[in-house]
Amino acid sequence: MSFEDFCVNSMAALHSPTHVHSHMVAKLSVCLARHLLALRPELFIGIFDTETAGAVTSIADRILDHTWHAALCHDIGKLLIIDTVAMYGRSLLDDEYANLRLHPDAGADLAVKHLSTRDYADVIRGHHLWYDGTDGYPSGFDRDGSPYRTIIDIVSVCDCMDAATDSVGRSYSRGKTFEEFEKEVSEAAGTRYAPWLPELFRDPGTRKDLLYLLDEGRSVAYRKTYALLRGI
Repeated sequence: MSFEDFCVNSMAALHSPTHVHSHMVAKLSVCLARHLLALRPELFIGIFDTETAGAVTSIADRILDHTWHAALCHDIGKLLIIDTVAMYGRSLLDDEYANLRLHPDAGADLAVKHLSTRDYADVIRGHHLWYDGTDGYPSGFDRDGSPYRTIIDIVSVCDCMDAATDSVGRSYSRGKTFEEFEKEVSEAAGTRYAPWLPELFRDPGTRKDLLYLLDEGRSVAYRKTYALLRGI
């Protein structure tokens, strides 16, 4: 078993809502990456040493594969603070929230030690940083200097999208509609979120796929996690 598989299966056993969340973020991230590669491939220039939009397009499948695995692993640092994660049924206390903010660094430090996860460390470390660097955590990480910066932007918004719209795994809050979340992204485009996201969300194909994943796709994710747990 690879370290990636170990982490994903451990999350299912220890905190199944986070396991579902990880798969949802992976599905949403691949959806956005696939449509963005078709509409704005130049945004990925630099990944895997690419220098042109054409070079990016020629390795689209490799980029999508990287996006899937990086998104799936984005929260592995929570395995080290599972007692805090288990408190998701209520609002966290200040010291619990401070502890939670350690998970990107903790996850990236874990990831770099293992062959199956080391290439995803930048996404793991940077997924809670704002696009413009004015807020978020951890401090000191240069997301703009990472060749995976567009994947970081994608995983970041998908992490927030799933958390904001899910009222099953996060029963302490009412899930927002996609339209409510979309409005928040539009208002924060260029600061918290990447400036190209509103245009991407308005693309009919992207929108159709996102709405499916947030509805039927989420039900599938919960059913698959339940089936996995029955087999452990």
